[in-house]
Amino acid sequence: MSSLLLEALSVGILTAIIGFIINIILVDKNYSYNYWYKVLIAYFITGMIIHLLLEYTGGNKWYCKYGNACSK
Repeated sequence: MSSLLLEALSVGILTAIIGFIINIILVDKNYSYNYWYKVLIAYFITGMIIHLLLEYTGGNKWYCKYGNACSK
């Protein structure tokens, strides 16, 4: 279980970083906002939830079988 949580944390952090960078690129530079930490937390939680949902619904297993994740 701790391995799954570590994976979920990793996906959450990666989602937060990439989402935040994309947000910086796409947001109007003249628009001043001070809620960046809320956006970062939202991306993080989204990444964790996506990872857990894919793990428990079999999405990761399917992707490993048919996708590029587990191909050698």
